[in-house]
Amino acid sequence: MYCEILSTLYVKSNGDIPCHDDYGERIILTNLNESPTIDKIIASKQFNSIERRLSSSSIPWENICDKCAFFRPDQNFENRIRQFHINKIQIESSLACSLNCWGCSRREQVKQRRGNLLLDLKNFETLMISCAEQNYNVEWIEYCGQGEPLSHPKFSQFLKIVSEVLPNTKQRLITNANYDFNACIGEETLHEIIVSSDGASQETYEIYRSGGSFEKCIRFMTDAIRRKSANNNPSVVWKYILFDHNDSDEEITKANKIAQTIGVDRLLFVLTHSKGKSKRYTNENFINILNLAPSALINFTPIQNSDTYLGYPTDNSLPDQNKEQFLFCLDEIKMLDKQHLLLKGWVSTLDFLKINRLNIVANSQSVGQINVSEKRNDVLQYFNAKGDLDLGFASVIKTTQLDPNAILCLEITPQSFSKNFDTKKYHVSFKPLRLS
Repeated sequence: MYCEILSTLYVKSNGDIPCHDDYGERIILTNLNESPTIDKIIASKQFNSIERRLSSSSIPWENICDKCAFFRPDQNFENRIRQFHINKIQIESSLACSLNCWGCSRREQVKQRRGNLLLDLKNFETLMISCAEQNYNVEWIEYCGQGEPLSHPKFSQFLKIVSEVLPNTKQRLITNANYDFNACIGEETLHEIIVSSDGASQETYEIYRSGGSFEKCIRFMTDAIRRKSANNNPSVVWKYILFDHNDSDEEITKANKIAQTIGVDRLLFVLTHSKGKSKRYTNENFINILNLAPSALINFTPIQNSDTYLGYPTDNSLPDQNKEQFLFCLDEIKMLDKQHLLLKGWVSTLDFLKINRLNIVANSQSVGQINVSEKRNDVLQYFNAKGDLDLGFASVIKTTQLDPNAILCLEITPQSFSKNFDTKKYHVSFKPLRLS
């Protein structure tokens, strides 16, 4: 029995440390005023109780854990925090927000929660220093909560502290982006920015993001993309929750076009269980979205079940010197509902001439073709290649029934009438996609 609380922490703006950011939020483990350092947090009575119960296959909180997206009753017990490894520390820098989204519990929490609306910067620094002094490997600091992280007037100082104290830790911001990027971030480092913007126009956007500005979101993403460093940070993700009012072909196509124009790294459509959810798209037919926005990602709110598996390819190719070689990168493989493969990546000839189409073979059976029609400016920039070539591909291919527990043999060959291209061969293993 396992829970992600054994590999993550969530710190609220008032210093409370709850049992994760879902149904377990009702349980407060400790507070930074009482337990200011990482060793004191994991020595708290509530945290120790979680450890003991999970290690003995007992549910820590009856009528709480079984409703929480982060509880894994069928997963083997593993206590990563005791191994000095933390996947993520989620930081709610502020409970304040200027928007009025109907699905947000912020207003109720402002009424009910004791303490400050803004996280004390000194307390945050003490926690980060303790992680460094005690040799914790912290993979991510994620700025996200019930409020807007950027509403903290000293937000950039959080970024600076982490960069100085935990230089190998990545930092992620989840924001409504109704702020000036340069004023809020300055010269500080972010590795990923997720912008919540649910629509492709002010008219559809403001139905859910009441009081917000679609124009400010686009400007924020554009400025963030312009700030990309030599190592391509920050990655910019546009998160688009699908509701009844923003799921039309026109709106999705328009969002995809805007995303490509400004150069976001990912356009992420999210299926939700909340009020006003899209009835047009469900976890049974979400693949249809990719016909309108082939390079997009699809995700689910944690309460949703998904028969989705992430692929881990091993290159099994042996170059045939008698055949034409080519540049190729497979960025992502997913198995969807055990009958579809989502393939994303890029391809080019060695001298950067366009390849139009790829032939796909799965387990020795031809399953179709992929058109190479996506912009990949990051690839052109990396190779210092000139021109405006479409090198990217993103497509869903229907296959015969797939077994997620078996190794998939995948073969990919550029289609050409004038050249005899070699074949890229992969052995792909799959693991269930963790939606939390």
